[in-house]
Amino acid sequence: MIRVVVPEFEDHYVISKKRRAVYWKVADIQKGIVPKRILDNYHFTINGIMCDHEDKPALRNTKTAGKPRKWMVNGQDLYNGTLHHTLRAKVTEYFHEYLEKYINEQISGQDKTLINQGFQVDARMSISLDIYEIKRAKMPDIGNLWLWIKWFEDALQTAGVIPDDNPDYVIESGRKRYIWVGEEHNRKLVFKINFI
Repeated sequence: MIRVVVPEFEDHYVISKKRRAVYWKVADIQKGIVPKRILDNYHFTINGIMCDHEDKPALRNTKTAGKPRKWMVNGQDLYNGTLHHTLRAKVTEYFHEYLEKYINEQISGQDKTLINQGFQVDARMSISLDIYEIKRAKMPDIGNLWLWIKWFEDALQTAGVIPDDNPDYVIESGRKRYIWVGEEHNRKLVFKINFI
């Protein structure tokens, strides 16, 4: 078995470093969505934005303004259309390069030789993944983390470990499992390559 370990793995992609501020407007009152505390303490400026007595605008997205916007790795967002196709391409490229770095560090010349010998005796690869993660309230279903295996197979190809990730080389993949850990430094992805 050949293993590639990604310690303290990134489980998100930063879409933007700072979310822009959004302000309460006249149209929001007409929709009936402005909280009473805003209505009681703010007035309108000429451009239709609600401001306080010092003309400071009323911030609508108080919890997210100025904070990074992140996409958590979750394959469901790809098939339900949540992730725009251009962003999907950037995310895919980012994680291919991210995993390729660990593949190049950990699959040495000896392991590459072993892989090539496996193909020469007509064996094919089986790829699985153990996800060492801290259990939290909101987590992706294990089935929605298929992206990790797909990205890993693609990265094996771009790293030159395998000529292709088609069925001539990879005939089994997809087994994923959570293994719960208690501390951040124990979080990791463990990709396992076997020949069958």
